[in-house]
Amino acid sequence: KDYPLRGVLHCALCGHHLHAMPRRVRMYGCKAEKGGCGKVYVSADTTEQYVFDRVLVTAEEPAVRDVLRTADAADMEAAQELAAQLAMAEGKRKMIGDMLTDGNMEPDTFTRQDRRLRQQITELSDRLAALRGHGALDAIGDGLRDQWDAMDADAKRTVILALYERVDVSPVR
Repeated sequence: KDYPLRGVLHCALCGHHLHAMPRRVRMYGCKAEKGGCGKVYVSADTTEQYVFDRVLVTAEEPAVRDVLRTADAADMEAAQELAAQLAMAEGKRKMIGDMLTDGNMEPDTFTRQDRRLRQQITELSDRLAALRGHGALDAIGDGLRDQWDAMDADAKRTVILALYERVDVSPVR
């Protein structure tokens, strides 16, 4: 199952991204082995429902919709720059794959470079989705609540990032 809050949730203790944890019970967690503190783990279903409820209420507020409709030219310019950086990172990833295939790169070097580039691509994609989220809300119009359940994880993430820069999650008490 998808994790629509990937890249949105952050640990309130250390600031690190919460990672999707596909298990028998879906979770998001601040993984120590990924650089986090390892102290925040939450149920994906419960957290997603909580965030989705807030998103749908916020998106229906006329003042919020007006602000999103008036996104300025700086956002468009920033989106174009991010798209160019994303294309460059994707091109580099293809290039190192070709280098590995041609025997011009060691497998361990490829693995390190590929991991770095995949992380960069994910971060750039998330930032680009946040900028493009304004248009996603306008395209949906006033029927966001009616369409929400049918939307895929990426579309939901785009809408969420249009409204919220991030969501900080505290440890469950």
